[in-house]
Amino acid sequence: MSKRVVFKLSKKDISCLILLLFVLITVGILFISYPSIFTSSVVRSELFIRIAGILISFFSIPLFIGYVLLLFEEDGLIVSNEGLINNTNLINIGQIAWKDITSIKTKKIKKHTLLLIFVKDESKYLKNKGLLKKINALGYKSSYGTSIVIETKHVLCTLEELKLTLRQHVSVE
Repeated sequence: MSKRVVFKLSKKDISCLILLLFVLITVGILFISYPSIFTSSVVRSELFIRIAGILISFFSIPLFIGYVLLLFEEDGLIVSNEGLINNTNLINIGQIAWKDITSIKTKKIKKHTLLLIFVKDESKYLKNKGLLKKINALGYKSSYGTSIVIETKHVLCTLEELKLTLRQHVSVE
């Protein structure tokens, strides 16, 4: 019988992200539809404003859809004897086996802390995943050195509770 610990998602933080992305999408659509309103002495080109609107919309819409879908998830992080399942962001790659995890490090970003999970072979977990997940994973990889990140602000527990649970299976730095 395996012991299983479930940490619930913080709907409040995800809702704030969805609202922010909705505003970005609206601004992008306004840039595309009415570029003349946004011309100024700094930015005179309507074409530039339209391109900025397209880029804002192009990147915001998939994130918006992903976070809306994440809003319907109940479990943010599932820790069992076999491994962990991370639903705290858009990269739910399934269960990560404890034997594949080489280390877990903490990284403080402003008010929030991220748990960076380093595994032996990331490509094993990213294989057969959609384009949105791969792009998101690439962003995490370039920013933090790993594609697997637990966003602690999206989980309803303290950082210490989370670390204590994870320490039962692997060392957390």
